[in-house]
Amino acid sequence: MISKAYFKKYNQSPKGKARNSKYELSSKRKARNSEWRRIWRQTPKGKAWRRRQYKATPTRVNQLKRKAITKSRPGHFTTKEWTNLLQEVGRKSWLTGKILRSENLAADHIVPLSNSKSTNFIWNILPLSRKENSSKRDKDVFDWLLEKIKEGHKVPRPTIMRIIKFAYRKCFGELALRTKLRKLRAPCQHHKHKTESRWPMTPSKRAKKF
Repeated sequence: MISKAYFKKYNQSPKGKARNSKYELSSKRKARNSEWRRIWRQTPKGKAWRRRQYKATPTRVNQLKRKAITKSRPGHFTTKEWTNLLQEVGRKSWLTGKILRSENLAADHIVPLSNSKSTNFIWNILPLSRKENSSKRDKDVFDWLLEKIKEGHKVPRPTIMRIIKFAYRKCFGELALRTKLRKLRAPCQHHKHKTESRWPMTPSKRAKKF
């Protein structure tokens, strides 16, 4: 059996170079071939071949769609910015506060990518677990947070809320932010009154009331 070392030596020899030069394509021919390939890929046969080639399963299709949407949104964040954010916020889920491992850590877009006003800048990113990130999907951050509070989760800590407010204000404006915060405060106040009503009133409170 002829070894790889022999072929490498042969290709570097004058005889091998002369043989290989016969099969090298000119720049015009390369351009013509690439143009033909581009047109063929848009035909039904070409599309079918690409589906077979890339194994277009539902998961793969969703990945490609997300990649296309991410590219269409303005901005990007570097690894250094992501590291600085994790140092500031901690390697914790911004919803539950649980410490996350590297394999379970996901960069969650506060304003989801499905929204046309979303961006890829670091101020629109927060750490979240993969499971929570997939459950959030393309929901509005305050609507999703409202659902979680009703399920029994606590309101995120002030540092996280500051980042969420900043991102929401930047994308939608102050008025939209105030409307969402008003909706978010309503259930919190409701739960507060509910817990207070469980305890019997002191004599001083009873006197004030009656």
